[in-house]
Amino acid sequence: MPRQARIDIEGGLYHVFNRGIRKENIFRDDSDYSFFLDSLSKTYSKYSFDLYAYALMPNHFHLLIERASDPLSLVMKSISVRYAAYFNRKYSRTGHLFQGRFSSILCSKETYLIKLIKYIHLNPVRAGFVEKPSEWKWSSYDDYLGKRKNTLVNTDAFFDLISLSGRRGEFSNIMKGISILNEEELYPAGSLPVLGDAEFKKSVLKRKRYRRKTLESERLPLSKLAVRIAEEFDISTADLKIKKGSKKITEARSFFCYIASRYCGHTNVNIAKYIKKDYSTVSHALTRISKNKTPDEIQAVADLVLN
Repeated sequence: MPRQARIDIEGGLYHVFNRGIRKENIFRDDSDYSFFLDSLSKTYSKYSFDLYAYALMPNHFHLLIERASDPLSLVMKSISVRYAAYFNRKYSRTGHLFQGRFSSILCSKETYLIKLIKYIHLNPVRAGFVEKPSEWKWSSYDDYLGKRKNTLVNTDAFFDLISLSGRRGEFSNIMKGISILNEEELYPAGSLPVLGDAEFKKSVLKRKRYRRKTLESERLPLSKLAVRIAEEFDISTADLKIKKGSKKITEARSFFCYIASRYCGHTNVNIAKYIKKDYSTVSHALTRISKNKTPDEIQAVADLVLN
């Protein structure tokens, strides 16, 4: 099964993180950190989003991003692909740099913006690299102290939220008074990666249902759906059309048929033609998913490929 469903909502606040494959370092020297920030800057000039905090650690990174009109996946792909290409070229390596696609948790801005800014800036302290967050060069802490010009970081939202606009000298003292998030609270378990109270989660689910109806009416082309399914299951689009295949390919093809039929409104006849199978193959695939997968598992895959 692919990873947990991603919820992509315009205006959503996201705690985004990723680490190196096999927990290997993704930053080996200062120039690596600088290039990642340069990738972030170039992405900022191309796509619309707000950056509220970041911390770059030797083998992972944390970003606090508010999604605007451009999908979060496009923003992160722009940053990650550019940096990975640089890193592989510099160190004469091949293959994946990151352990997978980035992880993201949708957060209630009113409740968690301030707490997440503290959590992210304390990463190098918790790791034992420095004693104070101000001593770590590769985070946005100095941006909040007003020490950097032309910053990408939107610090106004933080100061506006606590009604201290313009009083940046008090940032360090403010941070000391904010409660620290524990790991269980920060990384919610379950099929809904959301950080917020019951009312916030209810509103997110409502928006998800509305988005599903919109996507159903748009009818994603089979060719595009095939690309997304292949990406999530780490296969090729050609694998969906082969006569026989591994268990993973069979599952991917079954999900392709199910989502094409139930979510995108394609007929079984057209689905069968696309994957070069007979009508019964599609029918069996739909039955297989309905019987063997829970509604949450089905929705999780649908959210991944349709967002």
